[in-house]
Amino acid sequence: MRSMLTALLIIAPTSVVYADCKPMFSFTAGRSGSGVVQNVSPGFPCRIPLYRSVGASNAAELQSVQVVKQPTQGSTSVEGTSVIFNPKPSFSGNDEMTIRYSYVNRAGRPIKSDIRFRIR
Repeated sequence: MRSMLTALLIIAPTSVVYADCKPMFSFTAGRSGSGVVQNVSPGFPCRIPLYRSVGASNAAELQSVQVVKQPTQGSTSVEGTSVIFNPKPSFSGNDEMTIRYSYVNRAGRPIKSDIRFRIR
C-alpha cells in the first residue's frame, strides 16, 4: 500500500519595509523645481510620495509619474503617485534623479513639472 504525503504550502505576501528617508520638495504644477531625499540607507527602499498640499486647488489633474533621469547608485519604480528609490547595498555619498509629474490643466492642455532630487 502506498502512502501519500500531502503538504500545504502557504505563501503569504511580505510587506516591504521602507527606510526612514526624508524626501523634501515643493512645486507648482507646470513649473520645475528641486528637492532632496535625506537619510537614505544602503540596500533599503525609500518611498518618495506626492502629496497635494492642504488648500490646493483642483486646477490640474495628475496624469502620470515617471523617472526621466535615473540615479546611478540604485534603481527606481513607480507605485501610484510615489516613486520608490532602491539604493544599491554599496550606496554611499550623493546621487540624483529627476521625476516628471504630468498633468492636464482645466483647459485640457498637458503640463509637466520636472523635479530634480539630490539623494544623500
